Amino acid sequence: MSTLQISSIEEQDRIASQHGFVPVVWQLPATCPCCGTKLVCPEGFVDSYCPNDDCKDQVFATLLHACGNAALDIDGTGETLVRELMANGVSRLSDIFRVDPSFMKSATRKRFEAGRNAAKGQPFWRKLHALGIEGFGQMLCQEVAQKWTSLSSAFDEPDALRDLVGEVVFLSIVNYCGKYAELIDDLDSLIGMTGTEQAVGPLTGKSFCITGDLLAGSRNEVSRRIEEAGGVVKSSVSRHLNYLIQGTETGKTKRAAAEKYGIPVITEQQLFKMIGQEMPSPKDAEDRAY
Repeated sequence: MSTLQISSIEEQDRIASQHGFVPVVWQLPATCPCCGTKLVCPEGFVDSYCPNDDCKDQVFATLLHACGNAALDIDGTGETLVRELMANGVSRLSDIFRVDPSFMKSATRKRFEAGRNAAKGQPFWRKLHALGIEGFGQMLCQEVAQKWTSLSSAFDEPDALRDLVGEVVFLSIVNYCGKYAELIDDLDSLIGMTGTEQAVGPLTGKSFCITGDLLAGSRNEVSRRIEEAGGVVKSSVSRHLNYLIQGTETGKTKRAAAEKYGIPVITEQQLFKMIGQEMPSPKDAEDRAY
């Protein structure tokens, strides 16, 4: 059976018309399909979202992100458990650390309690990322946490913070902290919204940026190994970067920037040799994901 190749929207419309189909253009809804609140799109962003803090879909997405492995990494807190937590009164991140988990089955409860206890000792950048501030992604959270030990100390140097994250994200952080100051203070009392001393190891004083898919594990896993060895992971290539780690299926932008600034491009194998560890095999990395 041959496959029909369509090279443009115009050709798609022409072929649809020939076969008696009427093309329909999808329109972004004006209101939230969950709670009916009018969607908003902040200046400088392309995504529209529901601004209603009580919207059940928003609460679910916020909690799922905060508990996920890119943020607090609370073991076992997937979609089913987040729904169960919401059904038992959890509506914001601080509730996670106050809720009585007696409604859970024994094994789930033990896993959840161990996970949220471990979350209290997570690095500062993970706690920042758990807040879910619009535009304030994982790499930027890491870079902020490498420079400051708390949000208040970052705001003591507003110009430096703005230069690091950019004007749009800076305003996003300012707006979030103004709106959710009580939540941040609450989290500070529960898990400590401050940084800890950076690890010292064979990569101390060296910064890295990653491009492409990795064989040794997810970017989170490899970034964690770099940080544990004392290194710093950057989100982009600049003249101050020490190394660009090149995986498979890489784009051209970061490689071109590395060549422009004369930054060494290394493989995953070379990275693990610098750390002094054997590189995990793809099978080992796959096993760790389950």
